[in-house]
Amino acid sequence: MVIGLVFLTAATIACAFVSTVPMLAGLRGVQGVMASSFAPVALAYLAEATPLKRRATAIGAMSTAFLAAGIAGQVLATALSLTLGWQWVFILSGIGLGLCMIGIAVLVTEPGSRREDANLVRRFAAVGRVAARPSVLLLSVAHLTLLLSFVGMYTGLGPHLADLGLDASQVIWLRLVGLPGMFASLFAGALAKRLGGAGVARTGFALAAVGLLLEATLSAFLIGAALASLVFVTGVALAVPAMITLFGETAAPNRAGGMALNGFVLFLGASIGPLTAQLGLSFPILLVGLAALMVIAVASLTGFARLTRTAASEVTA
Repeated sequence: MVIGLVFLTAATIACAFVSTVPMLAGLRGVQGVMASSFAPVALAYLAEATPLKRRATAIGAMSTAFLAAGIAGQVLATALSLTLGWQWVFILSGIGLGLCMIGIAVLVTEPGSRREDANLVRRFAAVGRVAARPSVLLLSVAHLTLLLSFVGMYTGLGPHLADLGLDASQVIWLRLVGLPGMFASLFAGALAKRLGGAGVARTGFALAAVGLLLEATLSAFLIGAALASLVFVTGVALAVPAMITLFGETAAPNRAGGMALNGFVLFLGASIGPLTAQLGLSFPILLVGLAALMVIAVASLTGFARLTRTAASEVTA
């Protein structure tokens, strides 16, 4: 995490001082590679280093941070661009990353767990075996849609609000409406004790689908669309930590590999999300399409739950 943040900090600050688009594109590519060193490793760290009774809360807190960043990052970038200029988005982000890097270097300690095989080829092979399990494939199908729909919706929201006559400052406030719903991630662990991890995940995806359909129906009305987006974000916030936990449990005993795979799939979806808003669809049609992805995710999780129950009954027999 520290090494990745060192290079990410340098690449981020360097973006502010480039003079050509190809140079900026190259540095953005470096940012992507270096940023990928954090999320999967951080989730794997929580799975290994956090006591079992606190693990759900820790993963919920990390999920809240991921989702809040999805909105707060857009809002902060827009505000800085309008007031100070786009270069300051990279300068201040780089400074923030540098401070986080120092904090991790000083405060985070390695867990006193068993030593694992350090051979990279065998480690990647182990992750590949985890990824090939039918149950993990079903989880991955559902997980891919999660941040894809989240980022896709918010990417399409800006142009839609502009079409409704809102200026940039008003768009910022509309984006912030969903922020309270993100704290639902903190309660996913408690709900899992009643519904099970797959049950919480399916509830979250179903709630997100309802929110998207409501937003599509009310997209011409600002208050209605804002409240519907809150429903959608709450569903996503419930699903994210539940899905992370399911990946770790399903990949056991290679829990860290499962977490790494989870991070890859989750943020692959986040990378595809902005592309969905460039398909030329109207905002309501885009939302209906994203809601259909949520329904596919529910179906995948239903298959996962049945497969898991079957495997557990065979072991018991």
